[in-house]
Amino acid sequence: MKQTNIQKQYLAITDLFTKAAQHYDRSNFVASLCVCNEILSFFSEQDVPSHLNSIRVNTYHLRGFIAFRKKDYPSAQQNFEAAISFAPDSVEIYVHLGLAYLHQNQIDPAIKSLEKALELSPECIEALYNLGIIYQECKQFEQAIEMFTRVIQLDSNHMDSYFQSGSILKTIGRFDEAKKCYFKILHRTPDDLQTLFDMAYACQNLNQEDESLMWYEKLFACDPDHEQAHINVGHIYRVQGNIPQAEQHFLSAAAKSSHPGPEVLRHLSLPVLYSSNDEILFYRKRLSDYVNHQTVPLEDPFKQVGITQFLLAYHGLDDTTIQKDIANFYYRACPDLNYQSPFLHQRSSHKKIKIGFVSTYLLDAHPVGKVYHGLLRYLNRERFDVKIFHPTGIRPLSSNIHTEFRDSIIYLKRELAETRECIVHEQPDILFFPEIGMDPFIYFLAFSRLARVQCVGWGHPVTTGIHNIDYYLSSIDMEPKNASDHYTEQLLVFNTFMTCFFRPKEHTHPLSRADFSFPADTHWYVCPQSIQKLHPDMDILFSEILKNDPKGRIFLFRGKYPFLTEQLMRRFSKSMPSFKQNIIFVDSMPFDKFLRFLSLSDAVIDVPSFSSGTTTIEAISAGVPIVTMPGKFLRNRLAYGCFKRINVLDTIAKDATHFVSLANRLACDRDFKKNVENKIMEHKNLLFGNQDVIQAHENFFQWAVENKKVIS
Repeated sequence: MKQTNIQKQYLAITDLFTKAAQHYDRSNFVASLCVCNEILSFFSEQDVPSHLNSIRVNTYHLRGFIAFRKKDYPSAQQNFEAAISFAPDSVEIYVHLGLAYLHQNQIDPAIKSLEKALELSPECIEALYNLGIIYQECKQFEQAIEMFTRVIQLDSNHMDSYFQSGSILKTIGRFDEAKKCYFKILHRTPDDLQTLFDMAYACQNLNQEDESLMWYEKLFACDPDHEQAHINVGHIYRVQGNIPQAEQHFLSAAAKSSHPGPEVLRHLSLPVLYSSNDEILFYRKRLSDYVNHQTVPLEDPFKQVGITQFLLAYHGLDDTTIQKDIANFYYRACPDLNYQSPFLHQRSSHKKIKIGFVSTYLLDAHPVGKVYHGLLRYLNRERFDVKIFHPTGIRPLSSNIHTEFRDSIIYLKRELAETRECIVHEQPDILFFPEIGMDPFIYFLAFSRLARVQCVGWGHPVTTGIHNIDYYLSSIDMEPKNASDHYTEQLLVFNTFMTCFFRPKEHTHPLSRADFSFPADTHWYVCPQSIQKLHPDMDILFSEILKNDPKGRIFLFRGKYPFLTEQLMRRFSKSMPSFKQNIIFVDSMPFDKFLRFLSLSDAVIDVPSFSSGTTTIEAISAGVPIVTMPGKFLRNRLAYGCFKRINVLDTIAKDATHFVSLANRLACDRDFKKNVENKIMEHKNLLFGNQDVIQAHENFFQWAVENKKVIS
């Protein structure tokens, strides 16, 4: 008789729970909750037999689900906790309790609950996946990737884990790994628009432009009007110098865009190489007319346009007016760029002068890092409190500079408003930009007034045109007379060398011409500049050098993109058809090999319209002469300034004819070359470790702060 009652009791409660579950499945949460309450009221009136405990657990669990579906997460938490109290080994309930905590932003309890689930069942995919989501939201990316990887190891077709892993890897710039996730997703869903876009974008960031264009074409086959894809393809063609193709894609994007960014890009894009001086003047006029006669509304120029007019500097012309016009165009387009720190009107209470360096390029191998590493190291920390603002969001994987100054570096997102707030929070007395004009984010950030004193170095040797930049810091070695006319900033000319440069390491692995697969019995004229610096005027110099020296060969470095090298060869076919076969293009080289290559050359020749700075310093460290011809602007006097500092002026040309003559003499007159090399070796130490450069900067910083204590 007793057994029959137990059976009836079990069947009745089971039927009630079945009814509650059916109501839940039909989304009839009110009815389901009523039945759950009826079940739990039964349990509250008497001791629960062990054979009914599972129904009690499931009822609390179901009530938690109902609360969860209604977004009543505290109630869901309470019910899951009640269920756990009666079933402490339930993996599923620990997972759901973790999710209830997560939706209340209680991160630590959420992690503990999910970790408990994994303790009970190490292969619980739901716990692993949701832990990955939590770590991802907390920006603990490595832990998140580990969780998603474990899920994929258990279920190789778990697409959500591929999606999330790909998203994280994209965020942290590990695009080669992200591609593997995208391949897996596209194998399952080949028309997934977001993944097609992400795959194309990853290839673009890996400089795999041909593959990127292939994926963008697949995307266009599914969505021919994809705005951002057209913008990205436009940028690929723009940096390759294919302006007609770039403009076509920017035009397609403009037709669908809710903002004028693509239209601005269409008008402000410049070729990388030019066929003639007339073409240079055409594009400058087109750009100038647009920025002077158009006013467009931009909410965020960095996101909506995202380029600088970096290439203007290679035209060999005065950029002062045009850079100012471009800056004023952006100030009109986005008044918010003229953001002002709320602390400008307060007197500084700092015991030391607080100076912030703002740069993306303070990296070991980058010219900006090489030029300013010494200043960062030797600034007197008893007088200056130094912060480095690095706007990439993450620490570079390998950087001695970032390791050395790890306690001073603040990593910032590439978000203008957020970065401005972070810098202002530090209340710097001075902001120093090692360069403005190379990185679009730094360029647009510099439009704001974030410190009382804002100055720029010569990392990009051109005026900024930005009215919130107060000073341009340069060197007497490089600047011509009336140099201040070339700047919108106040020009400060130090009576020192331009940098406290660390001497490059000398390597004892000798190379010979036999180590290079080039004709050994010819005269090597090496122009070690990037291809975009090769102004049309260089063609005349090259042709005259080769005309005077039948054994001469001009060595140029290939462009990053084949299109650029092909474009330059087409130009040579027209400008110097008789000598085109004497032009040899070489691939970029590791630094050590590059210096040895310069040492083995017969003559190294500069580009007069945009001279070499760090390359010249490094060449001098190896005793290599360079033929250069100083011009009217800082950017075409850099090599000259280096040789002037060490008082070796034998290869400084007065004009184009003299330039050609010096190049031929250096290559053909061994005694002349040896004499110049000996002079360089004798005096090269004057370029390295110059502490007076540090003193000059310190004195300027002190003077600038004292003369601008409060902005009225």
